[in-house]
Amino acid sequence: MNFLPDASHWYLRYGDEKLPYKARSRFPAGHKNGVELNYLSEGSSHVPSIMGFLMRRPQYPNYDFGAAGSFCPHWMIRQDGVYTDGSKIDGNVGFSVCIFEGNSLLPVYCYKWNIFNSVFKAELADIDFASGSALDKNVKIKIFTDSKSSIEALKSANIKSNFVLSVKEHLYNAKDLVSLVWVKAHAGSPGNELADHIAKIASFWGTETYIPAPYSFVKRTCNDLLIGEWNNYWTNSVSGRRTKDFFPSVNLDFLINNKYAIYFLTNHRPFPAYLSRFKILDNPNCICSQFGDADHHVSSCIYTKGHHLILPTISTSTYWFNILCRKQFCVNRLNTIFEISRKICDDL
Repeated sequence: MNFLPDASHWYLRYGDEKLPYKARSRFPAGHKNGVELNYLSEGSSHVPSIMGFLMRRPQYPNYDFGAAGSFCPHWMIRQDGVYTDGSKIDGNVGFSVCIFEGNSLLPVYCYKWNIFNSVFKAELADIDFASGSALDKNVKIKIFTDSKSSIEALKSANIKSNFVLSVKEHLYNAKDLVSLVWVKAHAGSPGNELADHIAKIASFWGTETYIPAPYSFVKRTCNDLLIGEWNNYWTNSVSGRRTKDFFPSVNLDFLINNKYAIYFLTNHRPFPAYLSRFKILDNPNCICSQFGDADHHVSSCIYTKGHHLILPTISTSTYWFNILCRKQFCVNRLNTIFEISRKICDDL
């Protein structure tokens, strides 16, 4: 991060303790002056850098940094309005509201949510917070946000989410008091950069607030639990060994809609070996005297020779079967092979 000159006398404030930080000069292209803080200073490695408050003395006084704390000297940001942002780090969700009046930054609001909330919801929450504040104080504000998805959701007439609808209602009640402006993220807007920085801090150290889990989270959690139980049952089951060679775990992304592919996958139906297990046929062998299972008819039976497929190894079986189901000429061959095996079973 680049700061204005002069960079001497920087120090870290952590609670009531002041720890020195070393600074080294750096002059990026287009800048005559600048400094980059070196966070390897002796005696300060035990301090979480994200909680540090960077101050400059003696020209500038201390500031009110809000719930989570940050730094924003008056000379660093000269923008009016309310800047909002949300962040999610390691499952922690936080959002911040930074209010500027003239060249002054008012106390910053930082809130932390549970892991089941999303950044999208956090972005909407800080817009809702800012608009509610404007309505309570009866003052006009301009809210700057880098969340296009939030603005689109508020513009849409097809939204069914109760949370989004409540935010829209609050904005409607505020009427002409609130203006919502989109600003591009990480494009050099100091207010937006500060809101983003504090939102990251808030995701760990913001004021904790609790709201009900959204429907999407409940649905996803229940789905994950069901898939986990299904997968455990599938893994520990003694049946379906052949199918497990092709699908060792549950896969919802793959749907088999061809009955002949299912015949091959399960080794069931028009095969002498299968029918003999249920005493429908006396002999499990094909009329060519080989063991009459699905693999035999697909790859080695003399009566299906013109339609044979090369069987996969165990390590490539899943990929092979996926390709088989996607290639229509392979499916057609499989259909022809199993129609022939059905006739063989009828003759037996």
